[in-house]
Amino acid sequence: MASFTPLSVLVVGVLLVSNFPLMNNERDPRISRRTLAHGVTWAAPTVITAVAAPAVAASLRKDPGLNGWVSNRYAAGTCGSANTTVEITSIATGTTPDGAPFGLYLYDTDNVKSATGATITYWVLGNHGTTDNTAITWSNASGHSSCWNYQGRVGTAVKPDGLTYTGYRWIYTCAIDPKATTTGTDGIKRVFLGNFHVTTNSFRQPTGSCGKLNVWTERSVILDGVTKTFQRRAGTDGAYVKTAARSARSTDSQTESSPEEVKTVNS
Repeated sequence: MASFTPLSVLVVGVLLVSNFPLMNNERDPRISRRTLAHGVTWAAPTVITAVAAPAVAASLRKDPGLNGWVSNRYAAGTCGSANTTVEITSIATGTTPDGAPFGLYLYDTDNVKSATGATITYWVLGNHGTTDNTAITWSNASGHSSCWNYQGRVGTAVKPDGLTYTGYRWIYTCAIDPKATTTGTDGIKRVFLGNFHVTTNSFRQPTGSCGKLNVWTERSVILDGVTKTFQRRAGTDGAYVKTAARSARSTDSQTESSPEEVKTVNS
C-alpha cells in the first residue's frame, strides 16, 4: 500500500504551508506514474475569475456560490503512454483544514429565494481529442448522485496561465431548495447538493503537456438570478497565483483569495 506525505494544505480562502518542500518540476521534470497530486477543493466567488492564495490561516470562510471541499487525485503518466488518470470525489472522510465538511454546498441562504443552474466544469491540460488515446471519458463512481449529469466535452479554452485546456461539464438537474439547510456540528447551516464522484479512463497527455497534469475547476450557480462562478487550478504545477491576492468588488462580481489543495507524493 502506498503511503502519502502531505506537502501543503489550503483552507477556504487561505494557505497553510507545512515544513515539507513542494515538488519542483523544474528541478526534476520527470513525473512518473507513481507521482500523484491529491487535492481538496473548495468554494467560490462570483463572476468567473482566477484567484490566488495568501499564506496565513484563517477561520471558516463563507463565500457566495457553490462552496465545499472535494478530494482530487491526479496520476500524471509517463510521456507517450496512455496512463494518466483523474479521480474527483466529494465523498471523503477526515477533517478539512477549516473544519468544514467535505461535500458541495451553499452558505447563507436564509434570504435566497432561488438557487438554480449549478454546474461543474473540469478543464484538463492540453487539447484532448475525441477518438485517439488522448480522449478522456468519465465514469460515475461509487456514491455519485444522479442529480449530477455529465454533458460531455465542451471544447477548449486558454486559461489565465496561458495554456490550452479541454473542458468537461456536469449540470445539476435536481431542485435546490435554499431553505433546506443542514446544521453541522460546527453550528453552521449549509444547503448540501448531491454527492460528486467521477473517474477517468487512462489517457495520454497531448504533445506539449506530456508528463504533467493541471486541471482548472470551474463551479457555477445562479442565486436569485445572479450567476456566481469561480475557477481555480490544481495539479502538478500547483495553484495559479495572480499578482494581487484580492481585487475590487462590485455588486455583481468579486475576486476573493483562493485555496488550492493538499498535495501528496506516492513514496
